[in-house]
Amino acid sequence: MVGPLVLWGLGYGAVPVTLQTWILTASPEAPEAASALYVSTFNLSIALGALLGGFAVDSLATASVLWIGGAQAIGTLPHPGRHRATTRPAEATDHP
Repeated sequence: MVGPLVLWGLGYGAVPVTLQTWILTASPEAPEAASALYVSTFNLSIALGALLGGFAVDSLATASVLWIGGAQAIGTLPHPGRHRATTRPAEATDHP
């Protein structure tokens, strides 16, 4: 039981750092806007998860939240391999 908990803790701890690094790398010219977008998206996902989880508990049962969460986790397994890093071409500058 300890092994899966350690893996979950490492994975959960890496998600915010990895996502913030990714979004700041994607927008080096506007780090403040990128950070604001990141925080807003993270908070929106927490709020939507609570809302949809509340609807599931109200309409189905408390255990349904676990089944729905498990189905979503299984549904995301094929997605990490689909993402390919893309780089922007270097922009020409007219500065001396």
